[in-house]
Amino acid sequence: MKKIFILCALPLVAATLIAAKPSKKQLPAPPAPELQAPSGYLINGEFKADAPDMVYLWKADSTDNINLSQISDSVRVEDGKFRFAGSVAEPTMFLIATSPNLRTAGATVQNFYVENGVTTITRENASSKFVIRGTRFHSEMERLTPLFQNPTHIYDSLRNFIVDNPTSLAALDVVRAAAGYSQLTPAQVENLMALFPESAHSTRDWRLLEEKALPELRKELFAGDKYKDITLSTKDSVATSLSAVLAAHKYVLLDFWASWCGPCRKDIPAIKAAVERFGGKGFTVFGVSVDRDRDAWIKAMGDEGIDTLWPNVIETKENVYSKAYNVKFIPKNYLIAADGTIVATNLHGEELAKKLSELLGE
Repeated sequence: MKKIFILCALPLVAATLIAAKPSKKQLPAPPAPELQAPSGYLINGEFKADAPDMVYLWKADSTDNINLSQISDSVRVEDGKFRFAGSVAEPTMFLIATSPNLRTAGATVQNFYVENGVTTITRENASSKFVIRGTRFHSEMERLTPLFQNPTHIYDSLRNFIVDNPTSLAALDVVRAAAGYSQLTPAQVENLMALFPESAHSTRDWRLLEEKALPELRKELFAGDKYKDITLSTKDSVATSLSAVLAAHKYVLLDFWASWCGPCRKDIPAIKAAVERFGGKGFTVFGVSVDRDRDAWIKAMGDEGIDTLWPNVIETKENVYSKAYNVKFIPKNYLIAADGTIVATNLHGEELAKKLSELLGE
């Protein structure tokens, strides 16, 4: 499931947005009620106002990736309504948009899952999002998606859901996504997989978990592992090492971020508050920017007021240290003790202060 919740994917390979030539499909005649998607999917859509001329669909491939240069389907909007029909072997991610070019100003763009059955999509006006209703998979996904906002409890929440809904393909998809975002340990993923029936073993999500997500997850560093040293340059071209900062502090937050990453910038006030509250007790931050634009990085540090609060360095063009820490999304952080042991990962918002309070006291 390639969704971004509170994270920014690293632009190691930029996606190419190439508008495919839209097809000139006519709106099919409405089927009789008893014939609604008998063996496939039917997507019924309506624009309450500000209807576009066309609507476009992109379909994910067998690895759950969407090639934005290849539009899967398009239909004309007539009297504010549109319809797509087809079939899928199992729930599949689609992306729907009101323009063939996703960068078009004002375009409404949204990803969602389709399984065989009837799905309805509505939009109130040009400034509104799509509202999507329909199949069991989509409904369960709406219940499960908020779990990503509370990664500390995601394992327990997923386990409870799966125990109650062992045949839920949506839950299996979320397990794979959580593994991809390093919000679960390999052992936790294996424990959750054991809760699913054997029938789940033949699904795409199970295959991608076994062949891709779990092997990648095993490359990660988790609490209890030893850190890897980093030596990079500050804005003044001074080589600065993580080991030197650790030697002078009890705990250091290794924080991977970038100027262009909204969730990273959103995290900064909580990190600043933690430094203000616990800095006198031996806590600081070691910020590693993955920016490609050095000037943008320097400006962002100044705008956020962090350029002098803690050591800030910028990653190499080869992403040497991001690769060493298997950083595929940001913000991503590691709380490291003076002896080099990682004590926690991915502490965001109030979680950072809560953990530091446990370790250093009020």
